[in-house]
This record gives sequence, C-alpha cells and structure tokens, in this order.
Amino acid sequence: MTSIDRTAYPQFARVLSARELAEACTQTGAEVEWARSCTDDEHHLLTLVVWLKSFQRSGYFPKLAEVPASAKRHRALVRKRLGL
Repeated sequence: MTSIDRTAYPQFARVLSARELAEACTQTGAEVEWARSCTDDEHHLLTLVVWLKSFQRSGYFPKLAEVPASAKRHRALVRKRLGL
C-alpha cells in the first residue's frame, strides 16, 4: 500500500526522523527574508514560515475553520510566493 505522503493528498507523518524534519521544514535564507518583508513581528514571522513550509510539503492549506483568524491573510502571501 502506498504511504500517505506519496498520495495525491500528502500529510506529515506522525513521526518524522531528524533528517525528514530538516528536509521538510528548514527554510532558506530567501524564504526568511521574504517572510520578514511580509510581517510586522516575530509571531507573525513564525506563522507565515510554518504556513509556507506546510503548503510546500502538503500542497494544500488546512480548512479555514481550523485556522486562527490572525493567520488567514498569510494564505494569500504563501500562494503569491509559490506562484499559485
């Protein structure tokens, strides 16, 4: 059976090795610079980078009902960054 991360709807595995975590979540200098240019404080910076890395890994955003209101505007920023 195909693992869930190799399907049309990939998800993060429940347990990631240190290598897998580094590959999936380490941001580049350009990504951090972009996120800093889009945010006003460190909390929003973290939120935006998590959105970016999550979307890059899974290819979709969580349902908006599951997302805090303060993070919803970051969806558009991530889509623009990834050219979607």
